[in-house]
Amino acid sequence: EFLQNVVLPAPGMPPICTKCGAVCDFMRALRRTAEEVKPDFWLMGEVIHGDYSRWVNGETLHSVTNYALHKALYSGHNDHNYFEIAHTVKYLQNMGDLDLYNFVDNHDVERIYTKLSNKAHFAPVHVLLYTLPGVPSIYYGSEFGIEGKKEKFSDDSLRPALDIKDYADAVQKNPCTALIAALGKIRQHTPALSYGSYAELQLTNRQFAFARDLDGIRVIVTVNNDDNAADMSLPAGNCAEYIGTLTGRKVPVQGGHINVTVAANSGEIWVPAGEMPEYIPVKTETADIEKVQEETEETTSTQTESPAQKTITAAWKCRSMSRTPLFWPLSKISSAGTCIIWRKPPPSPPISVSPAPRRRKPPPCWAAPPPLWPISCAC
Repeated sequence: EFLQNVVLPAPGMPPICTKCGAVCDFMRALRRTAEEVKPDFWLMGEVIHGDYSRWVNGETLHSVTNYALHKALYSGHNDHNYFEIAHTVKYLQNMGDLDLYNFVDNHDVERIYTKLSNKAHFAPVHVLLYTLPGVPSIYYGSEFGIEGKKEKFSDDSLRPALDIKDYADAVQKNPCTALIAALGKIRQHTPALSYGSYAELQLTNRQFAFARDLDGIRVIVTVNNDDNAADMSLPAGNCAEYIGTLTGRKVPVQGGHINVTVAANSGEIWVPAGEMPEYIPVKTETADIEKVQEETEETTSTQTESPAQKTITAAWKCRSMSRTPLFWPLSKISSAGTCIIWRKPPPSPPISVSPAPRRRKPPPCWAAPPPLWPISCAC
């Protein structure tokens, strides 16, 4: 009955209620209803481009996907162009104080490890992901540095079935995983990275530094996409010494500045010594992922699975190859303080599992639908 009262006056125009003549606005109605039911309910939407403040504000959604920064993070490193990243941050800042959902890959785009021309850039990319304004997220599996290439008629390689037992010791053996875990811990214990203001300190094609300031505490972030180390002199906060949370290196404040050396293809988060907890240094270089994967496969091949485990594994693989619509990923907060995106678990495993269906061209119904206008009003 409600939909019968809504008409589209013209293509591209929002729907109008035939009873009251009001322009329908579903998002505002959804926000009001959600806050009545659960005041801390978090609403996030998927938006590709445009003015994000149209969707993220006090009356509609809390956050949307930040595809603008996603593009800048990988292409800014592939092209050795930190100006693109810095410009994108300023562009987003001009939209207002938005808590955008930052990511470097997801279920619809290629894995970041595949997309990077220089795999060593995995480190500076993720340092920026965890320190630039916004909410950082990791797509399941990318914390292990797995690859996934987008194909013409299939996204199967972007959504593989993973057995978490195969990565039980990844934090100890895989530098990619160790880096992600360390960045999550650092962000958890450094409020300025979540709530601090942003200020650009130094910018070249290959080096980039900025500050996050909160309550008189200045946290400084430095990244370097060059194959050589780089020296940087940066304005510091009101303290005597800074410490690098990833390397453990300490530098004194001299004349209101710190003079730091950023290793090739890496990044560092500098915090006032004594103001933050001590961190265990981690290696920021990228692991030899092919070697890690070979070791994982060898370990997996030596393990015996029960019939039930084989059935579950086959069900996962079959589902990952399925052309049926996928469930929207569920967000879970890990112990590392990172928003990790997982797919909804599959249903109970079937008694028998047929081979994965042959890849085929998606049917016409998979084509992008026309824009959907909000549809709700007082009527």
